[in-house]
Amino acid sequence: MQTKGCARIMTVAPSKKIWTGDRLDGLEKKVDDGFAQVDERFGQVDKRFEQVDKRFEKVEGKIEALDAKFDAKFDRLNERFTYLTWGLFSVAVVIIAALITL
Repeated sequence: MQTKGCARIMTVAPSKKIWTGDRLDGLEKKVDDGFAQVDERFGQVDKRFEQVDKRFEKVEGKIEALDAKFDAKFDRLNERFTYLTWGLFSVAVVIIAALITL
C-alpha cells in the first residue's frame, strides 16, 4: 500500500505513444531523406578526394623531376671528388718519391 506522502513525490510515467501506420511512414520518409542527404554529401567528398588525388599526382611528378635533377648533380659532384682524390694521391706519390731520392 502506498502512503499519501509518497504519492505526491512519485512521477507519473508518460503514456506510450501509439505508432500508427502514418507515423511510421513519416518516420521512414525522414530516415530515407536523411540517408539521401548523407549520400549526396559523400558524393561531394568523393569529388574533393578526386581533386586532391590530381594535385598529389602533379606534386609527385614535380618531386620525381627534382629527384632526377639532384641525382645528376650528385653524380657530377661525385665524379669531381674522384678526380680530386686521384690528383691528391698523385701529388702524394710525387712528394714521397722526391723525399726518398734525397
